[in-house]
Amino acid sequence: MRIKRTMFHRCAALVVGLAVGTAMAAPQTRLKPGINLFTIEQDVEMGRQAAEEIEQKMPILRDRIVQRYITDLGLALAKKTDYPNLPWQFKVVNSSDVNAFALPGGFIYVNRGLIEAAETEGELAGVLGHEISHVTLRHGTNQLTKAYLAQAPLAILGGIIGQGGWQAVMAKLGTTFVVNSLFLKFSRSAETQADIAGTQLLHAAGYDPRQMVRMFQLLRRLQGRDPSKLEEFFSSHPSPQHRIERIEEEIAKLPPVSHPRVDTMRFRRIRTRLKAMPPPPKSRPSSEAERGAESSSPDFRQFRHPQGLYELPYPATWRVYRSGETGVVLAPDDGWRSIGGRTHLVYGAIVDLFQPQRPRRRRAGRLSLGAAVDQLVERLRQQNPYLRPVSRRARRPSGRTGGQRLDVILEGVPPGQRSVERVWVAAQWAGQRIVYVAFVSPQRAFGSHRMTFERMIRGLRAASR
Repeated sequence: MRIKRTMFHRCAALVVGLAVGTAMAAPQTRLKPGINLFTIEQDVEMGRQAAEEIEQKMPILRDRIVQRYITDLGLALAKKTDYPNLPWQFKVVNSSDVNAFALPGGFIYVNRGLIEAAETEGELAGVLGHEISHVTLRHGTNQLTKAYLAQAPLAILGGIIGQGGWQAVMAKLGTTFVVNSLFLKFSRSAETQADIAGTQLLHAAGYDPRQMVRMFQLLRRLQGRDPSKLEEFFSSHPSPQHRIERIEEEIAKLPPVSHPRVDTMRFRRIRTRLKAMPPPPKSRPSSEAERGAESSSPDFRQFRHPQGLYELPYPATWRVYRSGETGVVLAPDDGWRSIGGRTHLVYGAIVDLFQPQRPRRRRAGRLSLGAAVDQLVERLRQQNPYLRPVSRRARRPSGRTGGQRLDVILEGVPPGQRSVERVWVAAQWAGQRIVYVAFVSPQRAFGSHRMTFERMIRGLRAASR
């Protein structure tokens, strides 16, 4: 009788414990995708074109065994999502940097350095789950939608953008896929959503969801030992410091997994295979910004503003990006860099008109070019407070506009960078406004670009209105 009573009490206690545990467990977080004017088919179309552009610039690892492994692992996770039938593609970039990113429609890229840094398959699966979640939550086209509506708020009245209409959207935003990186960097709220959804996905695929926490702990350790390898990752992802707490909160809401998967022999073999390969090429190959434009852009084209405000020559290998009603940015594809979640021009030229403020006192004469340029420089420094003027020089007349030209050189180290940036502002009158060209270059490479900049400013023609 005593034994039976003890067993009864134990069973009862177990039942009560399970009941209490069930009562205390909260349902997992339900995530809602943001506003989106695009169809999932358009996500795929945009993602495929962006992937083609990216793969022309990145060294994709061409190893059949590694490729098969990353595809199998990625598809095993993707089939647990609401979009198992997307044309999912998982590829390894032959780079030692610890990074991964996703494009709309299911195109996922993971750097070789991240696979080598991961200590278990579960940690690698956690990163893939995070990137897969950006795709299924449609964060890329959500950001494109918000950027578009910010410029054309009534566009939503037209409903979903028609087939092929996304090209018009990109053109209106004055951007291309890679340079603008609307698909490569997300807001903190989007990153949090991807963390939560990735944790849920890891759990649904049978992995121990705490492997997501372990991966962020690993990244934090690597950040202290070798921050340069994580520079790209932290330029597009928030620091893991506060993300771990939110992931642990979500794990507490998930039911336990019997015999959760943590690691596999196949992962260990793949990591050993990667480490035995020749080292990857340098993660930042020599760019046009470092080489000098003369060696790669001997030919020039002529840019004419659509409203006839100005025109000037620019290297044929550069692209044109509209900036507002009067401005334009001229730059090569590799003239941009992601810094602190923002896209920063590191090599190229900004051309625009500037309206200086006139003195309020009566009978004030014409504002001098020097005073107008002072206002322009102050505006530039408000937007880029790290810049400091280092020289100033008046020049002979340039182009058909006549009058004096004034050059100002500014220098400084942008946040998140180590090298000095130099900005050469060349300005002259264009009617009641001044037209200016701001040339941007790393200081150490400025001399090699000087001939290109001189040719552009000598060819500047501005309307006098």
